[in-house]
Amino acid sequence: HDGVVLFGGLSLGGGVNFFAFSEDGTFITAGNEPSYSNIRRFRVIGDALYAGVGYEASGIQEGRILKWTGTSGDPINFETVGVVGSEVAELALHDGRIFVTTWPDDDAEAALYMSPELPLGGSLQTGDANNWTSVFTVSDYEANPISAATYGLGALASFDGWLFWGTMH
Repeated sequence: HDGVVLFGGLSLGGGVNFFAFSEDGTFITAGNEPSYSNIRRFRVIGDALYAGVGYEASGIQEGRILKWTGTSGDPINFETVGVVGSEVAELALHDGRIFVTTWPDDDAEAALYMSPELPLGGSLQTGDANNWTSVFTVSDYEANPISAATYGLGALASFDGWLFWGTMH
């Protein structure tokens, strides 16, 4: 995105490692964010690059949606534009909003969350972080609380006016 190739993955020492390369494959830099517990997907939506992560710090476990604010000279910079109940699995654009699926953790069931409407030609901002809405939790489907606690929500796609998502058991 914007001339930078980003990779993110779990670090054996904790947190999430980020690696940045130029389009021609030249290594730019690397960094670690110790408060992130997982990252699964980057997705360009509109003119912005987003990623979903798990966040754990000071006894807080939640999911966060990050928007890349870096440049080719300083690529490992993100701002939080979404806060949801647990670790983010997937992201998709649907009907002018970003939707994310999550995995369960100690305090929250897996769920499907919806962002505020994206501004025409724009992207989410830090002021949108606490304005995400839960539109489905696994207990809406699974009546057994023990089973519901083990479900994860996974793949997510918008197709032909419908939003589809999968579950992991």
